[in-house]
Amino acid sequence: MAMRILEKGVTTDSEIFLYHRTLLAPNPFFRLISIAHYTVTNQYSVSEFSVDGFVLLLVVQGDGYITQNNATTYMHAGQMIMMNGYDRPSFGTNRGIEYYSIVFEGIQQKDLFGSLRVKTISVPTDDVLPCFLALLEPFREGRQPDNESINHQLTTLLGHFTSENGNQKFKVVYDYICTHLNERIAVEDLAKMVGLSTFYFIRAFNEDCGMTPHEYLIKLRVYTASYLLRASSMTLGEITQCCGFSNESAFNNTFKKVMGVTPMIYRKNAKKQIQQ
Repeated sequence: MAMRILEKGVTTDSEIFLYHRTLLAPNPFFRLISIAHYTVTNQYSVSEFSVDGFVLLLVVQGDGYITQNNATTYMHAGQMIMMNGYDRPSFGTNRGIEYYSIVFEGIQQKDLFGSLRVKTISVPTDDVLPCFLALLEPFREGRQPDNESINHQLTTLLGHFTSENGNQKFKVVYDYICTHLNERIAVEDLAKMVGLSTFYFIRAFNEDCGMTPHEYLIKLRVYTASYLLRASSMTLGEITQCCGFSNESAFNNTFKKVMGVTPMIYRKNAKKQIQQ
């Protein structure tokens, strides 16, 4: 059921849906927090709102502005915006605006986008609007999108940002790693996907994302595991298998090397923080 937004300047047809995650079906890559469709007038403004996640906006009509850390970014129809909700951005419009928004959190997002403030790219609306609608329509029908759809749609949308400055051919590599994390992934096979030798692939991948394919894969597996340790009741053995580690010993050693503590201690500390 949609939550109606009773704020000044928000039209009555605006709607927001909150995603309710269950521990029985944890999402190992992205956690959808909310999705919304807003139509607002020039009376609408929000000062330093805070959300525990990252925000994707797609402007379909009108224009507006975002102020964050004393810097103002202007946006208009045909643009998609990603911003860090942890940094308390402000938002407003002078002439009215219609937009879709997704608030989400992910295993690797703080690591990959933690320094992000506001990033704006121009995109064909017809290319990206279906991704927003694929997550919004299930709510309108009285159900929630499944984890596979959440992962697929957000990976597709974020791919527009990673390919804006990087090499777009690597998008297929990032998508493959994300969706086959529980399997054995060979660097040689990833290189073949983009038609490069292993040597040149490793060098090009490092230039594109700032780490080698092996480092990226290890971090993604560890951050996925850390999320499951916090948000699920899965056993260490189940997490080991889900995240693609060869055995529990390898999982334990790799996790401790990256996070500084063993998986068991990490889980205990996470539970203590929740109880406080």
